[in-house]
Amino acid sequence: MPVTDALLWVHGTPPATSAAFLTAGSAYSATEIDFGAPAAGTSTPYLPEFPSLTERGYTTPAETFFGNVEFGLHFVVGVAFDTLTSIVLSAVSDTTTNATTAIASRTLTLAQMAVAGAHYFVPVQQSAVKEFLRAYGAITGSNNVSGTCQMWFGPRTGGEL
Repeated sequence: MPVTDALLWVHGTPPATSAAFLTAGSAYSATEIDFGAPAAGTSTPYLPEFPSLTERGYTTPAETFFGNVEFGLHFVVGVAFDTLTSIVLSAVSDTTTNATTAIASRTLTLAQMAVAGAHYFVPVQQSAVKEFLRAYGAITGSNNVSGTCQMWFGPRTGGEL
C-alpha cells in the first residue's frame, strides 16, 4: 500500500470507500500494512525501527509507559451483512508479506454485523506486531452476500463497541 494509505490507517482514518468482505468465504483483507524491517538498535544512531528487536523480549512493552494508548484493528460495517452466522475477526502479523499468524481475535455475530455503521475494535498488543499486519475474517454459516466494511489499524477512539 502507498505510504499515504498507511498513514491514514495508522492515524485511524479509514479509506473513503468500503470493500466487500467475506463474499466468497473466509478471507484476508486486501490491504496489508508494512511497518518496515525491524532493526536491532545496536549501531549508531541507536534508534531501533518499529518493532524494536531489543524491546520485543521485554515483559512490559515500551508503549505502556506512554499513557497506555491502546491500538488495534477497527472494523466498521458499511452495508449490513446478511447471511453469515458469525465471524471471527483477527489481526494477523508476520515478518513476511501475506501475514497469516493471528495475534488477536474477536467473534462477532450476524446480529452485530447486520447494523450499518457499527464500529468494532479488536485490541492488539503492540509487541506482538511484526513487520506486516492485516486482518482475517473466518466465517461460520453461509458466505456473506451484501455486506461491506472498512478496516484500519489505529488507537482506540472511544466510540467502538
